[in-house]
Amino acid sequence: MPRRSWISFAVVLLLTLSAAAASAQRRPMPLADFRDATQRLAQQAALEAPRSQLARAARQLASVSSVRGPELERAYLYARRMLVSDRQIQPSDALLDAWDDVAASYAPIRHRAPMPTPPPPVHGSYSFEGRFEQTPVRLSGRTLEELEQQCLRFTGAIDTRNVDDVTIGTRSVRNGPSYWDAQALCSIVVLNASTARSYAPVHTNGSIEGIPFAVSGTRDVVEQVIARHVPRLARSMRIDDVEILGQHYRNGPSYWSGEQVVSMIVAQLPPGGIVGPYSARQGA
Repeated sequence: MPRRSWISFAVVLLLTLSAAAASAQRRPMPLADFRDATQRLAQQAALEAPRSQLARAARQLASVSSVRGPELERAYLYARRMLVSDRQIQPSDALLDAWDDVAASYAPIRHRAPMPTPPPPVHGSYSFEGRFEQTPVRLSGRTLEELEQQCLRFTGAIDTRNVDDVTIGTRSVRNGPSYWDAQALCSIVVLNASTARSYAPVHTNGSIEGIPFAVSGTRDVVEQVIARHVPRLARSMRIDDVEILGQHYRNGPSYWSGEQVVSMIVAQLPPGGIVGPYSARQGA
């Protein structure tokens, strides 16, 4: 390395260390001071050598001076390197003083600024685990609507033409007279979604021809989920056996439609729309 570069490097290193030490003994400068210091450095570099690499590096540092993280760190290190190695410029006292201000004001910001980290994974608030015939099913979503969409994507990737056996957790159920299509399967998923949430103003549960359901939320949400998914579940079924909240109902002479079962379930929900954590749109 040429003698001039060695001298310049030693001067810059000494100034940087001195500025950092001095900054530790005085009140940390706010980010505005650092922005002002980078602007002065860019102006001085442009005045002394407007076409130099240092001038470009100083402009880049000034342009990202409000950004904390890797981009700012890279720009700072690059400007420091150009101050030493750019042969197009001989640093004047004014330029070195400008760099001294940059180094002093950056030191406290550099130590406090956390590096960006990837966002934590989103854990589904609702989940379902079971099987469609022999195909394992594990789904989750932040809302019941999202869980349904996850299920529809899953069923779109497998053959569901001959599914009449479903496992819900550890419980197996069967569609005797026919097969369930993808929408009916996903309605089973939504009607039996598990959640870690512990509070809900309204809860209903039971079974339709032995197929369980359990839904919690505000009255409006529970009613919407039942009205949307019970008819889909019932399309291919002959329903004359229903259980709601521990009470068994049997239609001896005929069969109930899905809409009639919805009315039976909704009629036993408590009145009013109590506002609670489940009142957001989750399954409409």
